[in-house]
Amino acid sequence: MELTSVESSHVAAIGYLESDQVLLVRYKDGSLYALPGWNSVAYDQLLHASSKGKALAACAGPRIKIPR
Repeated sequence: MELTSVESSHVAAIGYLESDQVLLVRYKDGSLYALPGWNSVAYDQLLHASSKGKALAACAGPRIKIPR
């Protein structure tokens, strides 16, 4: 799966696995996180949010760090 680059001071790219309802977030430090429980509407809202970092910080739920 390919992640979409985004304009953000902390977030490098995001992607969405619709079949698993998982958001993937790659931060500029290279870390990758999976956030389960997302839907396509929430992903689209994040993709168009003026601040991706603030939008992600406001989201409750687990964040699973994916090892390199």
